[in-house]
Amino acid sequence: MKSLDALTRRIVTTRQLRSIVGTMRSFSAISIHQYEEAAAALRLYRETVEWGISAALRRYRPRPAVPRDGAGLVVVACGTDRGMCGRLNELVADTALAALGRSDGTSDGIIVIGARLAGELERLGHTPWAEVQLPNAAAGLARAANDVVLRLDTRMSEPGLDRVLVVHSRRKSRTVVIPEIVQLLPLAPEHLRDLASRPWHSRSLPAHTLPAERLYALLLRHHLFGSLAEALAEALASEHTARLAAMHAAERNIDEHLAELLAESHRMRQEAITEELLDVVSGFEVAEHGGGG
Repeated sequence: MKSLDALTRRIVTTRQLRSIVGTMRSFSAISIHQYEEAAAALRLYRETVEWGISAALRRYRPRPAVPRDGAGLVVVACGTDRGMCGRLNELVADTALAALGRSDGTSDGIIVIGARLAGELERLGHTPWAEVQLPNAAAGLARAANDVVLRLDTRMSEPGLDRVLVVHSRRKSRTVVIPEIVQLLPLAPEHLRDLASRPWHSRSLPAHTLPAERLYALLLRHHLFGSLAEALAEALASEHTARLAAMHAAERNIDEHLAELLAESHRMRQEAITEELLDVVSGFEVAEHGGGG
C-alpha cells in the first residue's frame, strides 16, 4: 500500500501542476488581448501623427537623410523578463547585435528594454548603452516608450546620429514568434513622399505658431514615441503568444502523464482488491476445510 499511497500523492501533485499551467495559459490569453488592443490604439495615434506630418510637409521640406552604415546607429531591443517563452531573449539579442553590426564588445549603441535581455547581451560580451524597465501591463507602455525617447534625446543632441532601429519579437502565426527589425528614424524617403502627397480632405491646412522646422521635429518625436510603444506592445503580445504555446504543450504532456498515473493507480487498486478477495476466499476455504475435519 505504500507504493499506492506514493502514487496517489503524485496524482494529486500532477493535478495541482495542471491547474497552475491552466491558470498561466488563461493569463497569457488575456494578456495577448490586452496588448492587441493597446497596439491598435497606438496605431491610431501614430496614424494621427502622420496626418500632422503630412500637413507640415506641405510647408516644410526637410533635408534628405543619408544614413551611414554602422555610424551614428542606436538599436532599441525589446526583451522579456518572464520565463516559459522559449529563446526569445537569445533571438532578440543575436538580432540586435547583427543589426548594430559590431563585434568588438562595445555595444554602447543598444538601448535594452528588459533586465534579462541586458543580462543576455552581457553574457555575449556586450554592454548595453542604456537599460529601460520592462512594463508589466499595457498601462506601462507609454512610460517605457517615453523613457527610451528621453535617452535618445541625449544622443540626438550629439552630432552624427543617423538611424534608430527597434528589434522586437513579432507573431508570425498563432504559435510561431520571430525577431523583427524596424527602422524608426529617419523615415523612409518613399514614406515621406507618400505623406507629402497624401490628399488633404479640407480647404485649409491646420494653423500653427511654431516654426515649420521645429514643428516637424516635434511631430517626428511623437511618431518615434508611438512607433516604439506599438513595437513594445507587439513584443509583449508575442511573448505571451510564445508562453501560451508552451502552456498548451505542457498541458498535453501533463494530461498524458496524468492518464498514465491514473491507469497505474487503477491497476494497483485492482491488484489490491484481487489480493484481498483471494485472501478472503483462501480463509473461507481453510475455515470450511477445518470445520469439515
